[in-house]
Amino acid sequence: MAKLQHIFGAELIGTAMVTAGPIAWGVWKSSGGVGTLLDAAIVSALPVLLGIFLFRTTSSQFNPAVTLWLLLTRRVTGGEAAAAFAGQVIGAIGIALMLRTVSAVPPAGMTVPHVSVPTAIIVELVLTLGLLGIIRKVAVTSAGDYAKDTPAVIIAAGVVALIVLGGPYTDASMNPARSLGPAIAAGHGTSVHQIVYWLGPLLAAGIMSSVERFIKKRMP
Repeated sequence: MAKLQHIFGAELIGTAMVTAGPIAWGVWKSSGGVGTLLDAAIVSALPVLLGIFLFRTTSSQFNPAVTLWLLLTRRVTGGEAAAAFAGQVIGAIGIALMLRTVSAVPPAGMTVPHVSVPTAIIVELVLTLGLLGIIRKVAVTSAGDYAKDTPAVIIAAGVVALIVLGGPYTDASMNPARSLGPAIAAGHGTSVHQIVYWLGPLLAAGIMSSVERFIKKRMP
């Protein structure tokens, strides 16, 4: 039980951090601040980097898609996945509502597709596959090949690159909880756009796990 509590707490705080970055950037832009897509990507990636540094010995998923992939590949138990998922959703919604009380910009941090919904789902799926691939390589299957802090830096750099690539199409969330929190705070929690930010990343988790199982079966 203590382990599950620690996972819940780490995921709650970590996901709140990951969600707060884009919200802060949205407030900055809405108040007249200037910045490029690369700047926005860096602001989104820095909380990921810090969260991994803080919670890597406990739980540093901060994303329901990552949690689902780890569950489907049996790297976490059902109880651990449930604790992580609960922490992620509560953390994202909680920080978004908290920051809403001090901001006059309700949509700050919201992700909105700039293409059709079907296309946006595919974009989020592909981006999330890229993210999961990076995480699998540097933090799961070959973690021992890297120095202690290197995987966190590579993952954060990957987030920056993926946001720059996908931002013009879907705002490049790759994280259902991170998109849900600001949407609920802005009163758009039931928007059809949430289909994009849940279905795309979760499908990516399922595809990644299926690919891994196929590779394992083919290996001698």
